[in-house]
Amino acid sequence: LVQPILRSKYPAITPEEQAMSVPLQILCLALFDAILVNMLNRVSLNGAWEMVRREVSDAMIINKGDRICSILSDSYAKDHVIFLQEVASTFVKKLEICKVGETHAVLTPVGIDRWRDQNSIMMVRKDFFSPGTCQDETSRVIGKLDGSWVANGDLFLASILDHRGGLWLLGSFHGDSNGLSTQPVLQAIVELAKERFHDHKLVLGVDANTYDRPPNNRYHSVASFRSFVEKTGLRSCWDLHHYSNGCDEALPVLGEVEPSSLDQRE
Repeated sequence: LVQPILRSKYPAITPEEQAMSVPLQILCLALFDAILVNMLNRVSLNGAWEMVRREVSDAMIINKGDRICSILSDSYAKDHVIFLQEVASTFVKKLEICKVGETHAVLTPVGIDRWRDQNSIMMVRKDFFSPGTCQDETSRVIGKLDGSWVANGDLFLASILDHRGGLWLLGSFHGDSNGLSTQPVLQAIVELAKERFHDHKLVLGVDANTYDRPPNNRYHSVASFRSFVEKTGLRSCWDLHHYSNGCDEALPVLGEVEPSSLDQRE
């Protein structure tokens, strides 16, 4: 269950850190377990901590899938595209049978990772898009990157038609925690779109992991990302000049069309 942490996915780590990544993960897990046991046996003798742990476990683990489906159904059912990242492959079936699955089709990459809960997927409204026309274009981007920057399942790029014959290029991506892979991957997508999909509307949902105040050059800054977005002609649903909170930021929608244009086509 413990997989190596690879530099191809997390370029901020050193070769030495990659080599010892498995034993380091096991050590960290052992330390974490020791802390919890200490809390249970010494700090919380009356069992209060166990009650808190059980509540957190119920909300974040046991009932997590139901809660996610509820949020999607209650808050996003009217949206034409829902971009999801860090999704377990086993959760796809649940999405298909829950309430939001009645209005949206679940699109998954050919190379979905069955072991890591790190998959990028998308959901599209059935009354706007034609799910049967979806074509996975992820391998074209991977080819441009020479296999670097992304692990299996991190990126999903697909071309698809809407019911009026409109051409779309949709992408869901989440990168490394430091955000160093965000710009190279998006650059490859933009280049591919111009070369092969120039007649498609490009819309991306990205967990960009950019930092308002990066501690060093091993973290991708909001300022640098903003310059990249402006240079490539992309538009963001976030105001990158004013939106900053001092921590890493996800970028939900990025594209060559205004986010509101999907509604205007209705």
